[in-house]
Amino acid sequence: MAVEMIYGGHEESYGLLPGYLHMLRMCNPGSLTDLEVDENDRLKHLFVALGSCRVAYTMCMRPIIVVDGTHLKGRNKGVLFVAVTKDGNEQMFPMAFGIGPIENDESWKWFLYQLKMAYGQNSETLIVSDAHISIQNVVKEVYPHAAHGLCYYHLLNKITRYGKAAVAFYQKAAYAYRESDFDKAMASLKALNKDGGAYTKLMQVAPERWARSKCPARRYSFLTSNVAESFNSRLLWARRLPICSMVEAICHIIEKWFDERQEAAKTFSADVTPEALRKLTAELERSRRYEVVAMSPSTFKVKYSNMSFKVNVQTQSCTCFEWDMNLLPCSHAVAAIRHLGDDLYKHVGDYYQSAKLREAYSYRVNSVPPHASWIVPTDVASIYVLPPLWKR
Repeated sequence: MAVEMIYGGHEESYGLLPGYLHMLRMCNPGSLTDLEVDENDRLKHLFVALGSCRVAYTMCMRPIIVVDGTHLKGRNKGVLFVAVTKDGNEQMFPMAFGIGPIENDESWKWFLYQLKMAYGQNSETLIVSDAHISIQNVVKEVYPHAAHGLCYYHLLNKITRYGKAAVAFYQKAAYAYRESDFDKAMASLKALNKDGGAYTKLMQVAPERWARSKCPARRYSFLTSNVAESFNSRLLWARRLPICSMVEAICHIIEKWFDERQEAAKTFSADVTPEALRKLTAELERSRRYEVVAMSPSTFKVKYSNMSFKVNVQTQSCTCFEWDMNLLPCSHAVAAIRHLGDDLYKHVGDYYQSAKLREAYSYRVNSVPPHASWIVPTDVASIYVLPPLWKR
C-alpha cells in the first residue's frame, strides 16, 4: 500500500506508459523505445534504449553485448531483459532493457531485434550469455554473423562434480590466449578420466563458444555474464515498482552513473583510463625481467627464462596473443616498446583512452518531468495500455 501511495497503482501505471515513453524520447533525443500490445491492448513487450547510451557505445565501448533476463517482483510479474557491456575503465555500461512475459524464443527474439536496431552490428560483435536455450536459438537468427559466447561460470556447473583438478584444467583451457595452451589443458583434462568425463562434457559444447583462444571474435575479458547479472542485482528494488516508476528508476540509475563518471573522468591524469593504467603498470613491472633482442626496426624477440616471444610493434601483435586479444600491450610488448623508446600509451587501443571516455560520458541522461507537466500528442494520449495477464 505504501509503494502504491508513493509511486501510484500498478494498473494506472500501465495506462500512463505510452505518454511516459513519448516524454522519455522528447527529453532524451536519439532514444529508441517500442511498445507491443496484444489484441486486447494488454502489454506484451517493452523496449528502451536511451540516446546517450547509444551515442556513448559507438564512441568507446568494445563490441561485446552481454544479455540476461531476470524476474520482475511487482504485482503483474514478467521478465526484465537487459543488455550490458563494460566501458574502457571496466565499469558496467547499460545498453538497453525491456520487458516480456517469460523467457522464451518469442520474447528474446523481440528484444534482440530491437537491440540490433538500436546498436547495429559489425564484424567484431560478440554476444555473451548464459546457457538459456532460447537465447541460443534466437541469436543465430537475429545476429547470424555475430559470435555467441557462453558464460564461464554457467558451464562450470557441469564440471565441478569431476573434481578440483578438472575445474583447474577447464579454467586454463577457457582463459588461454594461445591455442597451444588450450590444447595442452584439454589433453590433461582428457587424461583425468578414461571415460572422458569433464572432457566429453566440454567438447559437446563447441569450444569456440567458451574458450577465449577459439572464439572467432575478440573476447577481451568477457569470459562471464557477471556484468549483466550485477546490473540485475542493482535493479532489485526497481523491479518491484509499477512499470513507469520502474523504467524511471532504471533511467535514474543510468543518469547518476553518467554524471558521476563524467566528473571522475575529468580527474584522470593519464592518457589511458585508471583500470588500463593499473594493468599496464603490472605489465611494466613484469617486463623489467625480460631480455629484448631487435630483429628489425619494428620486430623484437623477448626472452625470459627458457621462453621467448616475438613482438611486432607496428602490427601491435605478440605471439602470446594477449596484445592481439585485449588491445592492451602485454608484458612482452611493454618490454619491446620500452626498448624502442616509444610512448607506451600510443599503443593502447582507443577503447581505453581517457579522452574517449570523457567524451562518451559528456552526454546527459535526462529524467522525465512530473506527470502534470507532460505535453503528449492526442494520438499518443488516446492509447491506453492494460496490464498483462501473466501467470505466476
